[in-house]
Amino acid sequence: MSASPKHIVIIGGGVYGAKFAEHIISQAASIPVQFTVDLIEKRDKFVYLPTALRNCVVDVTGDCVKSYDNLFSGPDRPGKGQLIRGVAVRIDEDQRVVLLENGAKIPYDVLIIATGQKWDTPLAPRNENVAEYFSSVRANVAKSKKIIILGAGSVGCELACEIKDRYGKEKRVILVQKDRLPMSAHYSERFRAKLAHIMDQLGVETKFGYKGVANTDGTVSLFKDGEPAELVQADLVYESSRYNPNSSFVPEQWINAKTGAIKVLDTFEVEAATTPVFAVGDVNSFPEVKLALHINGNTLPVLTDNVKSVLQGKQVDKIYKTKLDAIALMLGYSKATGVIKTGTFGDIVLPGWLVKRMKGQDMGGSKVDLVLGIA
Repeated sequence: MSASPKHIVIIGGGVYGAKFAEHIISQAASIPVQFTVDLIEKRDKFVYLPTALRNCVVDVTGDCVKSYDNLFSGPDRPGKGQLIRGVAVRIDEDQRVVLLENGAKIPYDVLIIATGQKWDTPLAPRNENVAEYFSSVRANVAKSKKIIILGAGSVGCELACEIKDRYGKEKRVILVQKDRLPMSAHYSERFRAKLAHIMDQLGVETKFGYKGVANTDGTVSLFKDGEPAELVQADLVYESSRYNPNSSFVPEQWINAKTGAIKVLDTFEVEAATTPVFAVGDVNSFPEVKLALHINGNTLPVLTDNVKSVLQGKQVDKIYKTKLDAIALMLGYSKATGVIKTGTFGDIVLPGWLVKRMKGQDMGGSKVDLVLGIA
């Protein structure tokens, strides 16, 4: 009599969760253990976040929003996986189940947490109907004359430039950053200064050296050196400065109390878990700048091999190391920049033409099917 299939449960259908689901299912023939995959996700469609930034301004839904159905179709993956629409609210390790908001209990033998972080920008849909959500975001941007973005990280910078590149002088876009340059000190001053120059060329107004606090009446309070400096009225305010891991549903002992991230080993195993649980992407505590490009480089092979080991009752032994510390920014349709951190040779600032070739003027939209393995 054959053994019952093992249950792999993935919480979160972003790029990490969806790509792992596709990858492990496509390798089923080479794994000597029967298994199924349940992907838990509240949204009705997959959203590729790098391209979704542009979708907040211009309708490129076809490039960044895809059906999950393709993940579980094809001759190499029949009957191996399914999408479960729902929201995880608790993990019960004693019973080895994920409890959903609707009361359902999803059993697991191996659990992957890939829930990313909660965005205060319009980047990630807050409701289940993805197309409807982005349509409302674009409408809000279109009718707003003065838009303030709090935080000049990669998301804030790209969003500001997308709006200015599309609307030009028709709209004021003000980017507020506590530091004196965009991005963080993780990157060289040369790269950060170049980015600031490009934004200035596009007409993005910058308030560097200020902390911005959004008020409920639509105003933003600006503080300089901890002291009140200015009260600014805005039609639309987005925050992109806070790192806010989506980890509220996991046991408290799994979480770094300071950051909210799930504490993991260099195998992606959750430190405090007593059952086979892994956490990947923005939700985990691994000390690196999290980028979608990492998943194919090293994250996916390490996670896949370690999950295979669990399925076969073997010791987990594959170790994750960041292979590439780099970032590429599309700043509207016309501008771009990026940087590669080499350690030995310092930061190498990338020319715009190279970034456009790497990322594509569509911000990676044409590569989404390849990312998901459904091309």
